[in-house]
Amino acid sequence: MLSHFASCVLNATKEALAVSRCELCGRWPSDTGFSVCHDCLARHAPLVNRCDRCGIFQTIRSSACIACDTQASSLDQCIAAVDYAEPWIALIHRLKFQQDTGVCHLLAYVLHSRLVAHTQPHSSRTLPALLATDWVIPVPMHTLALSHRGYNQSWQLCKALKSRLKTHPIEGSERWEFRHDVLLKTTPTRQQHDLNRAQRLHNLASAFAVAPQMWTQIQGRSITLVDDIMTTGATLHAAANALRQQGAAHVQAWVIARTPTPIPSRLIDNQPLLTPFS
Repeated sequence: MLSHFASCVLNATKEALAVSRCELCGRWPSDTGFSVCHDCLARHAPLVNRCDRCGIFQTIRSSACIACDTQASSLDQCIAAVDYAEPWIALIHRLKFQQDTGVCHLLAYVLHSRLVAHTQPHSSRTLPALLATDWVIPVPMHTLALSHRGYNQSWQLCKALKSRLKTHPIEGSERWEFRHDVLLKTTPTRQQHDLNRAQRLHNLASAFAVAPQMWTQIQGRSITLVDDIMTTGATLHAAANALRQQGAAHVQAWVIARTPTPIPSRLIDNQPLLTPFS
């Protein structure tokens, strides 16, 4: 009995130590409340200028990048927490391919900090869309991919963000409703790492649909899509188009990581090459 008790204490101590140390540098964290220290957050998740429409890094503060200024978008805005680079690549890989849903709380913490920044006076341009959100929903997975992985990582991120907002609310967040029953992925799309943006948009053109039971409720709603990574934006734009076609008034996106340009094609989808559907 004593040895069993000692084993339990040892295991609990190990778990406490694992949680308490910074995931990125191994040092003890400060007061972030998560397994990452303030120094690493400052180093790897700096608050930088980003395009309000696609979330890509910009060297100057501007409402939209050159690409977004010259083409129509189905997204009203996009908020990206970090660039798709290390150490965030490793953490997202753990979430998607190693069943480590525990990292969602850290990723949601970083995304939450970006949302807070967008409620500050210098970001008043993006504040209205943020506050107007009715529903926060995940980018859905096809049932084949969902059965393969066992969970939708975007919905896991939604739940972690919802949990964070309970203790650290943002102005207007009390009216945000987190739902996973609004949008469906009706077509299993194959990997797109060899496709350009136009080809991706064509490939995803009819991949998403609003759930029939939501057809009347979605009218005039302001909806936020949550995803782990934004690369060319094809997936998010296809999902946004499906929502708008069914009557959504406004659609925006919140993503953990935004791929900088250019990026090696083998990393674009962050998917194992042997996985046939996404």
